[in-house]
Amino acid sequence: LSNRIRKCKDYYEILNVSKSCTELELKKQYRKLALQFHPDKCSVPGATEAFKAIGNAYAVLSDPKKRERYDMYGNESEVGTTRRNGFNEYDYTRGFEAEMSAEEIFNMFFGGTFPRDQIFRRGSAFHFRYDRDEHENPLNTFFQVFPILIVLIVTIIGQLFSADPVYSLTKSSKYNTERWTSGLQVKYFVRSDFEQHYKTESSIMQIEAHVEQEYINILKSNCIREQNQKENMLWRARITGDKDLYTRAETMGLPSCERFHQIFAN
Repeated sequence: LSNRIRKCKDYYEILNVSKSCTELELKKQYRKLALQFHPDKCSVPGATEAFKAIGNAYAVLSDPKKRERYDMYGNESEVGTTRRNGFNEYDYTRGFEAEMSAEEIFNMFFGGTFPRDQIFRRGSAFHFRYDRDEHENPLNTFFQVFPILIVLIVTIIGQLFSADPVYSLTKSSKYNTERWTSGLQVKYFVRSDFEQHYKTESSIMQIEAHVEQEYINILKSNCIREQNQKENMLWRARITGDKDLYTRAETMGLPSCERFHQIFAN
């Protein structure tokens, strides 16, 4: 493959794209070839030179102005070959040398890090390698972690300053005072100092509205679960031919559904 790169006559041929290729096609081919010929991964002779050629080709063709100039004058200004390592090679930097090195282009493209956990084959043996790019950018790592830190900080602060719920539908050591809503007669529990903080009828009615809404949501959820359980029992009974199971499924009560429908019927 490195021989193919050395024998290429222009940048389009190096990246194996047409002259009408889009930016997306350029990126796709550069990603593929740069990973394939990166010196840390590829040890074949000529890989380093091929990697530089790929980087230079991408740097020129991905820049609209450089690409336009290259399309106009490239074939004339870059004619010629140089003798390197016994091969007739195309001088891929002549007249259009990239402003950045191939390694800098690679790091910019891949965010400063070489893909981790590379498994590759050298000779007849398989090697596992955990690559740590020498050019890994600490600032890039910080910007990747920073949003996560912000979320964690906001969550912790929210928990520290969030007030305890006014009520609970289940009794506990903190919520040990029993009350009933005036509308649906739903039982709920509050703290012992509830009446000291909520003295007006409007404030209590507002709390009871929340209690009843939560109660209805729970009933709805339980009703769906009861219906699913009954349908599953009926299905198993039909499949297995179990008459006892079918009878139990048929007579199975749906208390949450009944209560839910009773509320809306009234």
